[in-house]
Amino acid sequence: MKKMKLTLGVFYLIFLSNLSFGQTILWSEDFEGVPNWTLANSTGTNDVDANIWVISDVEGGVLPPGCGVASNGNQTLHVGCQGAWCFGAGAAYNAGDGGLGFIFATTNVRAQYNAPISTIGQTNLSLNFDWIGVGEAGDDFAICQYSIDGGVTWVDLQTFSGGAVCGSGQGQWTNVVIPLPVACENQADLRFGFNWTNSNNGVGTDPSFAVNDMELTTPTTTTSVTADFTFTPTSPICEGTTITFTDASTASGTTITTWNWTFNGGTPSTANTQGPHNVTFNAAGTYNIDLTVGDGTLTDTKTVSITVNAAANAGIDNSANVCTNGGSTTLDLNTLLSGADVGGTWTETTATPSGQFNVATGMFDGAGLTIGNTYTFDYTVTGTAPCPDDIATMTITIIDCSSGTVTADFTFTPTSPICEGTTITFTDASTASGTTITTWNWTFNGGTPSTANTQGPHNVTFNAAGTYNIDLTVGDGTLTDTKTVSITVNAAPTVTASASPSTTLCSGDQVTLTGGGATTYSWDNGVSDGMAFSPPDGSTTYTVTGTDANGCTNTASVTINVSVCAPMIAGFSFQDDICLGDCITFTDTSSGTPVDWQWDFGSNATPQTASGQDPGTVCFNTVGIHQIQLTITDAGGTSVSVTNNLTVHDIPTVTAELDTTIDLGGSVDLIATSPNFGNYQWQPDTYFIDCDTCATTFATPEQNVDYIVVFTDPNGCTAQDTVSVTVNFIFGIGVPQAFSPNGDGNNDLLVVKGLGIDRMIFKIYNRYGQLVFESTEQTHGWDGTFKGKDENPGVFVWVLEYHLLNGQAGILKGNTTLIR
Repeated sequence: MKKMKLTLGVFYLIFLSNLSFGQTILWSEDFEGVPNWTLANSTGTNDVDANIWVISDVEGGVLPPGCGVASNGNQTLHVGCQGAWCFGAGAAYNAGDGGLGFIFATTNVRAQYNAPISTIGQTNLSLNFDWIGVGEAGDDFAICQYSIDGGVTWVDLQTFSGGAVCGSGQGQWTNVVIPLPVACENQADLRFGFNWTNSNNGVGTDPSFAVNDMELTTPTTTTSVTADFTFTPTSPICEGTTITFTDASTASGTTITTWNWTFNGGTPSTANTQGPHNVTFNAAGTYNIDLTVGDGTLTDTKTVSITVNAAANAGIDNSANVCTNGGSTTLDLNTLLSGADVGGTWTETTATPSGQFNVATGMFDGAGLTIGNTYTFDYTVTGTAPCPDDIATMTITIIDCSSGTVTADFTFTPTSPICEGTTITFTDASTASGTTITTWNWTFNGGTPSTANTQGPHNVTFNAAGTYNIDLTVGDGTLTDTKTVSITVNAAPTVTASASPSTTLCSGDQVTLTGGGATTYSWDNGVSDGMAFSPPDGSTTYTVTGTDANGCTNTASVTINVSVCAPMIAGFSFQDDICLGDCITFTDTSSGTPVDWQWDFGSNATPQTASGQDPGTVCFNTVGIHQIQLTITDAGGTSVSVTNNLTVHDIPTVTAELDTTIDLGGSVDLIATSPNFGNYQWQPDTYFIDCDTCATTFATPEQNVDYIVVFTDPNGCTAQDTVSVTVNFIFGIGVPQAFSPNGDGNNDLLVVKGLGIDRMIFKIYNRYGQLVFESTEQTHGWDGTFKGKDENPGVFVWVLEYHLLNGQAGILKGNTTLIR
């Protein structure tokens, strides 16, 4: 038999969490309230005194590494005992009698969670919980198990016995984290259980086993995108260098779907695909290269600065003929190096007769040289580090130019359409008779490049609309001919892309994409121009290519964002049961994501219609039931409506009578009548009205007054009428000549008499001139005392300063005799 465990005086700390940072909780159980567990699932032999599973705070949960306590308000699942031989509490169990035959405690019982736990889409699962227990290793122990078939079959995870013990001898709570097998992942019905087994050998140590604060977790997935890229070459970067930019961006928990490149100083200057991209830098300078990547929600940008160094340009290798017989025999080699930097140096690579070549000027004289001889020269322009020197080679051939003809001609493709940005290939078609063409000088007005001095073909790009002359001059060193052709470069259309009804939609909404600015339009992603379709959820960019009558094209894009929206329900609140002529406001209570509100208040309202969520103030001037309609529309063009009735009641009638004149101090009858049922209110109620809520009453005003009666019917509608009362003001104020303050209730106070007093100061003096009494209230009189003592009988002088309701004012003086 086990000893009963005592857990007195243990301070319980509230359990917060045993999860490490970066874990997402998929399921938890703290055994509070009414836990969804079955506690008596037999898994083998269970004797009459078998132990049982219990959920209570008799074995209270404690934050590890706290010692066991009892009844602390924190429930746990634990193994306890039952029957006549149960002498413990909490996680105290019956280990049996060792076969003596009077205790039968063999136990095999499982406590199991009764509801499916979904791990669909989840991996790297862990089960963690707090536990306490000792038992007997190999005989009395608990096994944590799992099931993936609704609790039909169970698989062991870990066995628990021989746990930690505090110095007091009580068990000590411990936290355990159990990595779950792959079989627990992506399950629709995962369940957990604890199977307790103990023999009847009479050996074992409390506590048996208890568990608290279970949690099923998976590592938290963080979503991020990180922009990065590489480029080659990294050095040297000189004018004219083409650099390859390669995306090296990474993403965690998501997928990169957009790439936006900016190649400042480069050609092309932008790109919106992943690449790699080949970009040429033709001008020296320092430029920022930007890459922004995103997944439709997250974005990140990487910026790298590159320096393009000035490059040496000696032009391109060239050749020319020099006549030895007839014609000019002198040639300026500098003119044959198209685009070369000035200031370079000439050197002879093939020796010429003395005086035939001037190294300083680049002038060559072929007179007298042998026909067919060839000479070469180098033109060197010194580069700026890290860019190298540039060398161009010039080849001179001596020819006989005494007779022959040359005819310039060329072809070009394409011939149509020629639009801004078109690159045209110009091909030499010149001919010669009796001689050989040795020089070609092209002028590409409006093009890039604008000139060339080799035969070609030459690829020339025209970036601006206009009409341009293209010239080719050919020669043999003596003879020349020129061919000129005019071409027209058409402007590219300005193409637009629009979406109707909006670029922001709800799932299932349709949108119509329409191109503008051209003649025909072709969309990507299978979209037809002007035809409605339902785009997918998320953010999608659609690009249209527009073609004008000249065959020139351009593009434009529009991005459509589609999200799951709450269903739209139209609704509004308002003050019902109003009165004729009332003006009220309406408050939109619609749900969902409307973008447009249209109100219809009917033909008898002012205004009759309104737009916007807040329609402002609306007035109703016709009695009856009015139908109020609100129609809301979302960004996708879907509309829903709601109609509510508003009741407008007629205004009641009331008559008040009669206008009259009375003397000051008199009374007047106030009479109000109405054919309707309702309540009456007379005002102002300060002018001595006997009953201000009665239909018939009377009043005793002290000055002229208009009495207004307000009648309110059961609908809250009101009407009013007025009775004018004129008061004939009669002056009559004064002070009695004697009074007897003897307490008999008759003439005990000396007061000011009269009507119509607005304000006053009443003073009384004794025969010595002492002020014995003063009052500013007509109802406040003198009781014949001074400083708390009765005054002797005698004559007293009084002074009264008064202001009447009709504006009159004055001072009265007199004597009064005090009689006792």
